[in-house]
Amino acid sequence: MAVSDHYKELTAKILRSDLETYDNAKNLMAMARHIRHECPDNKFCFDYITSTVKENWLSWALVSKDPRFEQIYFDALLFEAPYIVDSFFRYIEVDDKIKFYAPRAKYLKKIVAAYQELYDGKLDFLSVSQSKRTGKALPIDTLITTPTGSKRIGDIKVGDTVIGKNGNPTRVKGVYPQGKKRVYEVTFTETGKSQQTTVIKASPDHIWTVRTEGDRAKKESRNMTTLEIMNGHMHLAHDRHNNYSVDYVKPIQYTFHPVEIDSYFLGCLIGDGCITGTGSIGFNNAEQDIVEQMKDTARLYGTELRHISKTQYQFCHPQQLKVVLDKVGLLGLHSYEKFVPEEYKHNSINIRLEMLRGLLDTDGYVGSRRSMIEYSTTSKRLADDVVWLVKSLGGKAECRTRMGRYTKNGEHIETRINYRIHICFPKDGVVPVSSKKHLAKYHPQRDRFYHFISDIKETDEYAEMVCIEVDDPEHLYLLDDNFILTHNTSSALRLVAMFSGRHPEYGTLATGSGEDLVSVFYSGILKIFNNQRFIDVFPAARVKKTEAKRMNIDLQTEHMFPTVQCRPIDGAIVGSTEARNLLYLDDCVKNHEEAMNRDRLEFLDEKVTGDVLGRRIPGVTPILIQGTRYSLYDPIATLQEKARILKWRWKEVAIPALDPKTDKSNFEFVDSEGTRMFTTEDYRAERKIVTPEVWGAEFQQEPFEAKGRIFPHLNRFMKLPVDRKPDAVIFACDTAEKGSDFTSMPMAYLYGEDVFIPAVVYDDGSPEITKPKCANLIMEHKATSGMFESNSAGAYYGRDVDGMLKEKGYNCTILFSFSSGNKITRINEASNRIMEHFYFLDESLYTPDSDYGMFMREVTTITKSGKVPHDDASDSLAELDKYIRNLHGAEVKMISRKELGI
Repeated sequence: MAVSDHYKELTAKILRSDLETYDNAKNLMAMARHIRHECPDNKFCFDYITSTVKENWLSWALVSKDPRFEQIYFDALLFEAPYIVDSFFRYIEVDDKIKFYAPRAKYLKKIVAAYQELYDGKLDFLSVSQSKRTGKALPIDTLITTPTGSKRIGDIKVGDTVIGKNGNPTRVKGVYPQGKKRVYEVTFTETGKSQQTTVIKASPDHIWTVRTEGDRAKKESRNMTTLEIMNGHMHLAHDRHNNYSVDYVKPIQYTFHPVEIDSYFLGCLIGDGCITGTGSIGFNNAEQDIVEQMKDTARLYGTELRHISKTQYQFCHPQQLKVVLDKVGLLGLHSYEKFVPEEYKHNSINIRLEMLRGLLDTDGYVGSRRSMIEYSTTSKRLADDVVWLVKSLGGKAECRTRMGRYTKNGEHIETRINYRIHICFPKDGVVPVSSKKHLAKYHPQRDRFYHFISDIKETDEYAEMVCIEVDDPEHLYLLDDNFILTHNTSSALRLVAMFSGRHPEYGTLATGSGEDLVSVFYSGILKIFNNQRFIDVFPAARVKKTEAKRMNIDLQTEHMFPTVQCRPIDGAIVGSTEARNLLYLDDCVKNHEEAMNRDRLEFLDEKVTGDVLGRRIPGVTPILIQGTRYSLYDPIATLQEKARILKWRWKEVAIPALDPKTDKSNFEFVDSEGTRMFTTEDYRAERKIVTPEVWGAEFQQEPFEAKGRIFPHLNRFMKLPVDRKPDAVIFACDTAEKGSDFTSMPMAYLYGEDVFIPAVVYDDGSPEITKPKCANLIMEHKATSGMFESNSAGAYYGRDVDGMLKEKGYNCTILFSFSSGNKITRINEASNRIMEHFYFLDESLYTPDSDYGMFMREVTTITKSGKVPHDDASDSLAELDKYIRNLHGAEVKMISRKELGI
């Protein structure tokens, strides 16, 4: 009896004996471990046993009511985790209350199966594309920051703009309703005596980019869900210090719009101006540089600032100034009524900064600490406005209050509440003061500030929630409450971790679009490595060394080439970077706009084929690329083309959001709270509000050019017919009219109605280079006639080629044709005949960088809209089709050399 049959029979016997017995299940796992130890090559045996356990444990547990069966299931997962991708993904999240993989396993089945082939060494290259999606939610009433002000997240639509991590606008790419979810209250507390708090409501699986006490020392960060933070080490040092923090935002780029009064001038007036009366308007300040600047600006409003006494000044004939002060709502206000007009708040960085400088130069004080500025006012509204300005510019502001009072005749008399604001900015932040006195004292000392998470509470409240996906490289956007950053998605980097755990002595290179994105790779992979379940699977692969600045991780021991290296594709991927375990590329193209930039895509192609692929060991290192198929020219297409040419073992997995046949969701699942996610209805609603190009690329995995391609398919051939001679060998040449154009000349062998193209000239070089190439190709293929387009300098170009042929004693009939009308129209008219009767070389017979390769790349990707950098190859085919129709009797007017004067 074969070994496999023997163990299969033993398994069946155990199951027949009493399949609800926990001891029998334990015996099955013990037998699996024995087989693997004694017969490691007999993989079928222990796979059969463990799969039996995984498939039946739940029914056994329900029948026997024995909870220990769950541990048997975990044992089976652990047993398989070093070898089976599905089991590894399930095992490392068994402790997670909010699971990523388990609820999505059904629709990720195709992708995980392909991962398994890559992990088993059966593939050299794997390309994965799937619909954009996320599952991290905020209540629909949550306010988020946009370039024009605050907006409910429930009102956000695809294409809207919000504010990202660096304070810059970022486009909303997706809006995903999440249904009702339990609300968790996340409390952020500012350090300092005021202990000001902000409460944000979120779902338990909402992701935050946070730093722990250790991360802050290393300048690292990590992505954690609300629940993970709640169940983590919230407080340190006997609950005196908060562990988790979120970074302050950079200055926010609101949309600029003109204002009625100069921002600095108005800030000084609010601070030291007297604008209460209907008569004069005064200004009181002792600093001459401020006074001089106020004098210069006052003239813009038809007034002069005249010295009255000591530090007092008055505006003469202030009628025009009063008009503009009245427009912004400040005329006639007392000091306790002042405020910053709204149009100065949600405005550009410069407008807000100059307003703040005016306020702080006049009413601010740089204390002995030199890094802190104190500002005082009796206006609650103005105090709130100053705090808002500071935070919107990336600073920290704490407001404290005390009652104003004075003593008269021994009696303490209270006046108004005084609001005292302590203001700090980081060293690399904006400078909030501009007067000579303040600049001489001001010296910031802190590198950065943090919002600390002081508490998280689970509530009994359920609320309608929504998540949004943004273009920000780090997937971060800004909540309006205290300008707190939050996350919109996370990357599953489990496969990278699995490769690394199996062979920690080898390196993996992970690259993507920009340093912010790859820093997310780094923190995400490091989080998996520090997971105890990962250590259970790969006990020898413990973190030995990390370098956050270089984004390197070493497992087991320090290596010449780190176990994991994360590098932005725009950076220099050189030096001590080598990938032997895995070459991983993710989201190399940032967004749809970048995909429309052909020059940018060509740069990315060069980086991928040169720098990135140059880091792998050919024939050894598997390649995985994931991302949205934005364009036919993107790096995914580049690697697929290379795979075809080099005959790699490769596979593409592209899953559309809606099945093209059934129009139903491919990604629907039920989360841990019973909410149906990514439903057919959700995707159909999304399809209505985005452009067809965005829907095709980001949801259906159809490059934006695909539907509009003029030549969606072409005939191919390996060699010319050998059983007959061609009826004729001819050519058509489209000469370069501008410096960026290509000279394009396909050579055609005619066999009845069939046209074979075995060679071309396709070159953007100067005529001195391309004319000899054309002449040589004509002689090499013994062409008998050909047509040159006579537009622009085409006739002279053809005459020169004809002269070169005659010099070498070669006779060829040269004709000229003047083309009128739109190029794309001509190409469209010829497209059906070209697709039906023209034959082009098989892709294995030319390289991408050859004339033929570049020619075919342009032909196969030209669109009906004509939105491509070059159309010369396709136009030359249209010219060739016209020439052939003339030979077959079509009426096409030919122009003689005599008519052209040559």
